[in-house]
Amino acid sequence: MRKFNFVLLVVLLFVLIVIAKVINFSSSKVTINNSPFYVTVAQDNIALAQGLSGATKLAANEGMLFIFSNRQKQSFWMKGMLFPLDLIWITDNKIVGLAPNLPIPTSTEYTIYNSPEPIDYVLEINAGTIKKINAKIGDEVTIKK
Repeated sequence: MRKFNFVLLVVLLFVLIVIAKVINFSSSKVTINNSPFYVTVAQDNIALAQGLSGATKLAANEGMLFIFSNRQKQSFWMKGMLFPLDLIWITDNKIVGLAPNLPIPTSTEYTIYNSPEPIDYVLEINAGTIKKINAKIGDEVTIKK
């Protein structure tokens, strides 16, 4: 029985590693107004589409950073989200838009949240964090990959 459990654990770890490679999540640090966020980075189509859907929570200093290879207007929705979020739209390492307190969807009709202009990044953090760190349009954003 122990051998079976060990083999099962090894197989599960292998599957998780493969999934992480396929989805292309990595980690990074984003700082806004001296507030650091340790973020999971989404930069390929699968990771960009998955986002935080299905996640149950984020720590206060965690988030997800979406990196776009081509600067353009982006749209987000809250499909599959289990907790509310703040979105920060970023271009040239400056905040260009804020979408605070996006609610959990209560139906299958999803609100679309559009960036105010073409962007390089979107930072998803816990709802209420924009207010807590006093983030505003024009603030500098430091991204360490």
